[in-house]
Amino acid sequence: MLIDKKRENVILLLAKYYLANKPEDSDWVILPVENFNAYFGTTSFDRKWLPTFPEEIIVRKDYAGICRFRMFI
Repeated sequence: MLIDKKRENVILLLAKYYLANKPEDSDWVILPVENFNAYFGTTSFDRKWLPTFPEEIIVRKDYAGICRFRMFI
């Protein structure tokens, strides 16, 4: 799979966040979408970037306004 440089940087940032915040008893991490929106200077991080990653890399679930994700690292 060919991934452009900008998407690669987003994946690396998500991987770092995932590893730093993953609880011992779960594979799921809460994703602070608003914080990532602010970091990337956009209000559409969760709509623009997250859906572009294949489920072989990131699995995302939204429920009641909370986004959580799991990565296969």
